[in-house]
Amino acid sequence: MKVGLAVAAADALPSAFVVFRDDLCRCVDRCAALGYDGVELALRYAGEVDVPEMKRRLAATGLEVPCISSGQVFAADRLYFTHPDEAVREAAGWRACLVAASVHRRRLGYAAGAAECGGFG
Repeated sequence: MKVGLAVAAADALPSAFVVFRDDLCRCVDRCAALGYDGVELALRYAGEVDVPEMKRRLAATGLEVPCISSGQVFAADRLYFTHPDEAVREAAGWRACLVAASVHRRRLGYAAGAAECGGFG
C-alpha cells in the first residue's frame, strides 16, 4: 500500500483539510523527505499548479499524484453535489471535473480528460 498526504497552495482556505499549505512543489519535497509515496492536490483552480515545475519535482522525488481534491470548490464557492438547487449541483460537477481533468490530462499527462466530464450538463 502507498501512502500520501493532502497538500494545498499557501493561500488555501483555513478550512482546507490538508497537512501542508505552501508552494505545491515545496509540499512535494516535504512529503518525499518524510517518506511518503504521493500527494493529494487540494485545488480550487487548475492554474494553482506550476505544471512544468511540478513534473520536475514528481520525477525527482518519485512521488505520484493519486488524487485531486475539489473540497476547496465547495468551501470557497459553495458549489456542492448535494445542494437542493440542480443548477448548483451541475456547476459543482463541472467545476470539480474540469479542475481534475485539466491538471491530470493536459498538465500532468495522466489519462483523465475532459471526456470524463460528459456526465454533467
